[in-house]
This record gives sequence, C-alpha cells and structure tokens, in this order.
Amino acid sequence: MSARHWAAGLLLISCALLAYELLLMRLLALAYWGHFAGFVISTAMLGIASSGLFLHFRRERIRERPEFYFAVAAGLFGVVAPLAFLASQALPFTPFLLTWSVREYAFLSGRSLLFFGSFFLVGVAIGTPFLARVLPMGRLYFWNMLGSGLPALPLLLAMNYLHPMRLLAGVALLAGAVAVFCSGRSLTRGAWAGASLLVAILVWLTPFRYSEYKELPRTLLLPEARVLEERYGWDGVVQIVESPHTRYLPGLSLNFTGTLPPSQLVFTDAGAMTLVVQPADALAAPDFLRMTPEAFSFVLTKPRSLLHLYGGTAELLRAHLAGVEQIRVVDDSATRVETVRSLFAGELRESLIRADARQLLARETQPVDVIGLSLLGTHGTSTAGAASLDPSFLLTVEGFSRIFHRLSGGGHAVTSTWVENPARSGVRLIALWIETLRRNGVAEPSRHLLALRSWSTVTIFVGREPFDAPAVEALRAFTEENSFDLVWYDGIDPAETNAVNVIPEEPYHEAFAALLGPEPEEFSARSPFAIDAPRGDRPFFNQYFRWAAVPEWMRTMGMDWLPFVEWGY
Repeated sequence: MSARHWAAGLLLISCALLAYELLLMRLLALAYWGHFAGFVISTAMLGIASSGLFLHFRRERIRERPEFYFAVAAGLFGVVAPLAFLASQALPFTPFLLTWSVREYAFLSGRSLLFFGSFFLVGVAIGTPFLARVLPMGRLYFWNMLGSGLPALPLLLAMNYLHPMRLLAGVALLAGAVAVFCSGRSLTRGAWAGASLLVAILVWLTPFRYSEYKELPRTLLLPEARVLEERYGWDGVVQIVESPHTRYLPGLSLNFTGTLPPSQLVFTDAGAMTLVVQPADALAAPDFLRMTPEAFSFVLTKPRSLLHLYGGTAELLRAHLAGVEQIRVVDDSATRVETVRSLFAGELRESLIRADARQLLARETQPVDVIGLSLLGTHGTSTAGAASLDPSFLLTVEGFSRIFHRLSGGGHAVTSTWVENPARSGVRLIALWIETLRRNGVAEPSRHLLALRSWSTVTIFVGREPFDAPAVEALRAFTEENSFDLVWYDGIDPAETNAVNVIPEEPYHEAFAALLGPEPEEFSARSPFAIDAPRGDRPFFNQYFRWAAVPEWMRTMGMDWLPFVEWGY
C-alpha cells in the first residue's frame, strides 16, 4: 500500500475515532444527563489500551500483513461503533436503581462492553501503522494528530442541522472509506462499502430513545400530547410540544379559580422546559400572572427596568402587565431563544435575548430595578441529583454579588426554587444570599431579606436597601390574599409561618433563623446535606451529598429511599 494511502487512512480513522467519542458523550448526555457522559473517556482509554496488548502479542503477524489488519479493524469499527450505540439504546437501564440493584450494574456493564469493543477495534487500526512503521514516525504522528483535531468544528456545525445520532452515519462512512481504500481485492472493497452504507442507513432511520425519567417522555404521556417540531443547535436539541391538556405555572396560588391559557412547551435535550404563552391569551385574562409569588415584586415596587435571568414568556408578560418599560429576559441557549421567539407573537419577543447571565452582569453597568432568577426549569433533575456535576458560575457568591451590585438604590432581586422533601436547593439558596450579603459588607442581612412560600415553590426577595415596615405589611397582605405562607422578614414570629400550605417541620424559616443567628456553622454542620454557599472555585450548586450523612439516611429511611436522596453524586 502506498504512503499516500497510509497517510489518508490514518487521517480518516483518527478523525472517525474522535468524532465517535465526542458524539457518544453528547448522545449519552442527551439520552440521560450530562454527567453520565464522563465514563466514555475511561471506556475509550480502556479499549485503546487493551488494543495495545493485542498489537503486542500479534506484532509479528501484523508486521507481515499491516494492510490487512488496518483495513479489517477500521472496517469493523465503522460497523460496530454505530451499532453499539443503537444496541445500548435497546438495553434496559434505570439509573435511579444503581444504589440498590445489582441488575442495573449488569446493564451498565453491558453498555460498557459494547463501547469497549468499538474503542478496541479503532485502537488496533490506529496502532497498526505505528507498529509496522509504514511511514517515518514523525509523519505518522502528524497524520494522527491532524485527524484527531479535524472533527470538532465540523461536528459543531453539523449539529445545527442534524440530530447528533444521525451523525454516527458519518462515522460509519469515514471508517468504511478507510477499509475500502486499504483493501486489496475488489470484492472486499465492495463488501466494506455495502456494510458501512447499510449501517449508515440504519442509523438514519432508527428513532432516538430518551430516558423515561426525563421531562419530555413524561410529558408525552399526557393525552393528545405531541411533538410539533424538533430543532437542532450546537447548544442543544429543542423540542416543541403541544397538548390541549397542558396547563403549567409553578407556584400559582390555590385561590386561582380561572383557567390557565393554553401554552406550548419548549424542551431542551428533553429536559429543561420553557413555557410559551401567547400575549393575546394571557393579557385577555391576566389574573393568573398576578397570583404567583414572583408577582409580589410589582407590589413591592413600581420598577422601570427588569432583567430576568433564565426566564420565559410568563416572566416577560408579568412584567409587561405591571407596566415595566425596560424588560429583558436572558437565556444562554441560542437555539432555545430563537425557538421561543419564533413561537411568541408580538413585539415583546424582542425582549428575549441570548447571553450568558454572569457575563452580561459583568459587562453592563446600568442599574436595574428588579433582577429575577428562576431555578424552576428542571425539577426532576435537581431532585434526583442528576445536575450535581453541572457547574453554574452564576449560582455562587461571586455571581450573586454581581446581581446585588447591579441593583438600583431601591431595587431588589427575586429568586425562586422548588419546595422539596427533604429540602435542599431552597436552604442552599438562603445560605447563598446570606453569605453574599455578608461578603458585600451588609451589617444586618436580615433586614434585606423577605421570603414567602406557595404550595410548590419558595421565593426570596433581596433588597439593595433594607426593607421597611410598609414592605413587610405588603408582604403580609399579599400572602394572605393568595393563600401563601410567610417564611421570613426581620422580626417575624415563628407562629406566623407554615399556616396555610403546611409542611412538616418547615425547613425554610428554620434555615433563615439559624443562618442569620449567632451560630450558622452549627446549623450547616448538622444538616444532612451540603448547604454551604458555593464559590467560584467550587461552582456546584446542585451538589448536596455528604458522606457523613449516609449512616443517618440508612437508619431513618433505609435502602428504599437512598436512590432518591442523591444518586447523582
């Protein structure tokens, strides 16, 4: 085989390997959650290292027929690698049961073996030219490194137009091309070409399967729910879902007796959900917008400007209804922003912008009257702990400090998260705001904080200046009118809390009282979860796991509840 064929073959198979590894990481994150993709790297290292053993023990035969081993290994990789992922999709796997079911470890091992075989084959293909020294070593490394760096940018561009699984067809065709170029017989070349083409067609026609625990599959269980459209971007796969029975607004007062307007749901990677409500429908009967905890912002003040980080159309319409002149709703996913804007009618769509929230706060200096932040996008993920390895540099002391400094003199920030049992994100959010205020020189943080709770959400208001008595009275009136519960204001009587939407041992008022008290460290130390305020060097807001708490969980809840406490760690 000529030097040109060896160079081209090594370039293409190196490109196919890196493309497959990147796609596999993306596809596992898409099917499950981001942190599941991490084991791809270790599986790839194991497979390629094992191929080195094969090359060592077969070195004499490989040196005699390097073209044969190179072509066969490359061709088999092109066939096996895409089929391995398709087979893994058909393999049952329930991540929630990993902490208590040996059977799930067997399924996980099966997936690992499928991917191991693919990486073993490509390791043999790439290692063969080096073992046989078919070219000077420097040239081999050049073509290998060049091929390894080539797929990144084309993959990003292709993901704007195709589902990531369809791109596995490209892996099959690339590896198949290597086998065709490097095979000596016409019949063999035709067989490899046909096999790679058949695999590519199969990949193209096979539907992608999401974990049944992600939000999109659960939503599609609703009667008449259907996916209207699927859009692709380098930053996510976006699905638009419609159902005549979909009515969704977190934290809505139980006093609301009307009918919520119809809405469309926009899912990103079948997980994070954004609500799209049409202005005409919402503003025709807008009471529901005034009966959510976040609406208290517009009772507390009459803002001229609002910046909402990671919100949706409900936040935009609520601010418009309150007469806010300058409204911006920020999202960091360009694909999701463009999708929501295309569905949202009217001039208000221009208020939906794409930007990284923390960068935006750092870049701009103009004060804002109200800054909102919602942690309500993906309840299931945070509840299960599946977001525990996802960093967020906004949800840190440094990120919240930027929010605090961007507030105008009489402005405030509003943050909402889910009520959980046991409580985690809400308690950590409280700790984060208190630490932020202290770090920014606020002597009496208690006077800068108000909080209320609905039946499903807890909402915290943080003032640039201390809240006065009229603000507290307005909070009392608002909670009573909407059947919400008081959680905190400076000087609150514990008897005022947990009166309407009663939950056992109300944890949020207890967290405020303890963390604002003389011994906040003692409260943090006895918590079964890590609730300390995240910082820039450890920006993992959703990582609550503490090894020291495991014996207590085992004693109080047994094995039955352990998977639901923090399996994401």
